[in-house]
Amino acid sequence: MSNRKDVSLILKSHDEYWGGLPPFASIEFRIVPEVASRVNGLLAGDYDLISDLLPDQFESVETSRFDVVGGAISNLRVLAIDTTAPWLSDRRIRQALSLAIDRELIMAQLWRGRIDVPHGAQYPIFGDVYDPTFPAPAYDPDRSRALLREAGYNGDPIAYRLLNNWYPNQVLTAQILVQMWKAVGVNVVLHQMENFSQVYTKPLSAIWDESFLPSWPDLTSMVWRQYGPGGGQHALKIWDSPQYQSIGAAYAQSSDGQERKQLARATLKIFAEEVPFIILHNNGAFYAKRRKLAWEPYAALVMDFGPFNPANSARQ
Repeated sequence: MSNRKDVSLILKSHDEYWGGLPPFASIEFRIVPEVASRVNGLLAGDYDLISDLLPDQFESVETSRFDVVGGAISNLRVLAIDTTAPWLSDRRIRQALSLAIDRELIMAQLWRGRIDVPHGAQYPIFGDVYDPTFPAPAYDPDRSRALLREAGYNGDPIAYRLLNNWYPNQVLTAQILVQMWKAVGVNVVLHQMENFSQVYTKPLSAIWDESFLPSWPDLTSMVWRQYGPGGGQHALKIWDSPQYQSIGAAYAQSSDGQERKQLARATLKIFAEEVPFIILHNNGAFYAKRRKLAWEPYAALVMDFGPFNPANSARQ
C-alpha cells in the first residue's frame, strides 16, 4: 500500500477479510483532474477505468474495447436560495424561477437524456414513505411570467454565486438557466466564486448550487439533514419555516408507518409551494472502462471494488 498525496493511492487485497475475498489483488487510484487526460489515458491503455466522464466524451470512448457505464444517481442537484433576500423572499419569485426551467432540455442537451428528474425531494430507497405519485417540478414559462407580474418584479438583478464546475456541467447549466430566466423576464447575474467559503459569505442575498445526498435510506437523511436543526443550510439562516420544522421533527420522532407517510408528503408539498430550493435533476455519475473489466457502478457516488459488486466474479 502507498499513498502519494494528489498523485496516487495503491491498495492491496486483505485476503483474510471476514466479508469475502476481494476480486482484485490490488487497485491503484490515480489523480487526473482533466477529463481529456483521463480519456486519453484510457484509450492508450494506461487506465482500466476512469470516473467523472462527461456526456460530450461518450462517443469518443464507446468502442469495441471500452464501455461507458453509469447514469443517474441518488444525488439531488438543487439551487439553494437565500429566502431572506430582496425579491427572493417572495415565494412567487421563487416559484417563477423554478417554473421557467426546461429540465428536459437540459437533460437532453447536456446529459444525452441519461439522467432524470425525481418526484420531489425523495427517493425510492426511502421505502414505504416514498410517494411515486408526487409530481416532478413543472415547466410552465407562461405561469412563471404571470407570477412575476403578480409579484411586481421590476427587473432588479438577482445574484447567482457560481463555482467553476464543482458539479459536472455546472457552468454550462448555469449559463442555460440564466437564458431561460431571461426569456421570462428575470435578470439573474452570474458571480464567479473560487470556493464554498466565498459562496457562503454573508450577506448571501443570492442563489447557488448545492446537492442533497441521502446518507441513509430514510427521508431524514436528505433535506432534513440540511434544513433541520444542526444542518448546514439551517445554520446559514436562509429559510425559516416553523411549519417545516414542526413536521420534520414529528416525522423524525414517529414510528407509525401511516403517520410517517402522511408527514413525508406534507414536507414535499411545503418544498413545492415554498420553494426554499429549486430541484434541477438527479446528478449523473458516468465511467468509462475496459470492456473486459468486471465492474459495475451503483446508483450512488461510492465506487465498490469489493466482493459484493455484482460484476465481480473472479480475481483480476
